Amino acid sequence: MVQTTWKPFVNELSAALLPFQKALCSWIIDERFVAAVMEFYQKPANEHIWDLRLYDITGICFDGNNAFSAQTFKIAKDHHYWIIKGLQSGHSYIFELGFWTITHEFFPLLRSNEIHCPSAETGAEKLSDGVISEDRQRPKWRGHISTYSYYE
Repeated sequence: MVQTTWKPFVNELSAALLPFQKALCSWIIDERFVAAVMEFYQKPANEHIWDLRLYDITGICFDGNNAFSAQTFKIAKDHHYWIIKGLQSGHSYIFELGFWTITHEFFPLLRSNEIHCPSAETGAEKLSDGVISEDRQRPKWRGHISTYSYYE
């Protein structure tokens, strides 16, 4: 009987919001996965640097190309997390981990979950005494809606 030492690829990129408009982005990536992608796509990678991209995706359904802005951070491959400062309140973000190809294109390997940096007003509401007025409990349109359309 032949025993194998094969293990499944474990690849993950996750993002978490930190206090003071910061984000923690951490990853686990199997080098076998990277080698397989390199061989399949014939995309040579920088052997010593990851590119971590931060996308501002506030209010959109992100398709990989339609972000409002993108920032790239160069990170040594022996690192497994990065802290990003200066997120804007009220904005949503997604991260991708990948590399720049020889043809100067970003080639993503992993994509994170979406994080949302709360606005200053949201934070102020959370700090209020918790009393909710009657107007805030019931939406004003509640009595003026049918199953087909809104009417006044």
